[in-house]
Amino acid sequence: MGFMLPEFRTIVLEFDAGTALAGATVRGKSTSQADLDRIGEMPITESVKQFVEDYVIDWDLEDSRGPIPSDETGLDRVEPRHLNAMQGAWFRGLYTVSAPLVSASSGGA
Repeated sequence: MGFMLPEFRTIVLEFDAGTALAGATVRGKSTSQADLDRIGEMPITESVKQFVEDYVIDWDLEDSRGPIPSDETGLDRVEPRHLNAMQGAWFRGLYTVSAPLVSASSGGA
């Protein structure tokens, strides 16, 4: 029996302070290298649409009309630069190795 890989993880996208999306919460699904290669070969507009449709779980984005749906129906309410920033953060998150969990204290035992 081989090593059992963990399930694909949820990635919480991080945005740098001082950027337009600083403070936004966007969660995405991880993916395989094969799917990532396929997305990388797409034209940017198609790639961003595919990212939102297949990998964005949810976000807390709003505009003057209220909450923006975190699916393809919300694409007409989000500027391309923000979608590009989200996809860039997702790419970075895919390659980030999570820090190990802190173990509970053994209480000196």
